[in-house]
Amino acid sequence: SGTDSVYNTANKTELSIFKEETTMLTLIVIVLLAIVFFRLLGIVIRGAFGILAVLGLLIFFPVIMIGLIVLGFGLIALPVLIVVGIISLIASV
Repeated sequence: SGTDSVYNTANKTELSIFKEETTMLTLIVIVLLAIVFFRLLGIVIRGAFGILAVLGLLIFFPVIMIGLIVLGFGLIALPVLIVVGIISLIASV
């Protein structure tokens, strides 16, 4: 019975060390998963912004210009078109 208590003590020590290693490993995995998640979230947000910019350029801007001309604001629409054209030429360079 004296040797049983020695083995039990050694076994408890080994288990506590294993538990600490498992906890540390779990913490490392959680941190790495959080890093991957936030990087992917950043990529998704940039992609969504790019899609929104393309939609704005191809759909919303022409609709607004047509609406201005139909409503009789052609004198306002022409300078806006010129300014946006110049900005797009500069931005594409």
